[in-house]
Amino acid sequence: MDPQIISYTRTGAAHRLSGVENQDACLSVKTDRFLFAAVADGVSACKNSKEGAVAACSLAADICETETDYLFSLSEKKLAGVLLGYIRDSLARLAAEKGEEAASYASTLSFLCTDRETDRALLFSLGDGMVRCLGRDGGAVLPVCPPPSQGGPCCATMTAHAEEQTRVAFLPAGTLSDVFLCSDGVWKTLGADSWELPPEELCRRLEEADPADDCTFMLCSLHKPRGRERKTI
Repeated sequence: MDPQIISYTRTGAAHRLSGVENQDACLSVKTDRFLFAAVADGVSACKNSKEGAVAACSLAADICETETDYLFSLSEKKLAGVLLGYIRDSLARLAAEKGEEAASYASTLSFLCTDRETDRALLFSLGDGMVRCLGRDGGAVLPVCPPPSQGGPCCATMTAHAEEQTRVAFLPAGTLSDVFLCSDGVWKTLGADSWELPPEELCRRLEEADPADDCTFMLCSLHKPRGRERKTI
């Protein structure tokens, strides 16, 4: 079976009232070998944060797909540096072309990348998004990339030395059943255990709560990838 990816995004009440677009972005890519899913949250104080969030997801997907073997050969610390260096350099070039400040494209970034050929999974989290994993062995939860406490400083893609605050984990893909990614608006509204809710219930509660912040989540149920698909929000 194909992996099933459920995605949801909702513009926060504060942005709706001020006429600002949703600053979150998410992207999924599936090929015969490769599965990628990402959530990014643009830093609202930055002028080009939405574009930066979209670009961060797309750039991470591109390097993960084209350099899969290389990335999986790195240590966790080295991978964070290579991937963020690629994103920062790419955004700096984009900013220069448009006459903008590179820092204006800042966003958080969390993603899952799996390689079917080698049964490997990579989990990456920068900033205050949340990544949670459910194992296939009777529901054991794998403690990967917990969210920070509320109110603390949040690193973003354009933050100097952000790789030092990035959380990376390599896991056998076959041990995973589900992977949940979300922006901070979700877990700050409904709590860090909100990922355990069925997606329909999670959507319903977010609609009822109507939080001020943008809320985005992706739920990836992992099965055998087949064919190619790319979807962005």
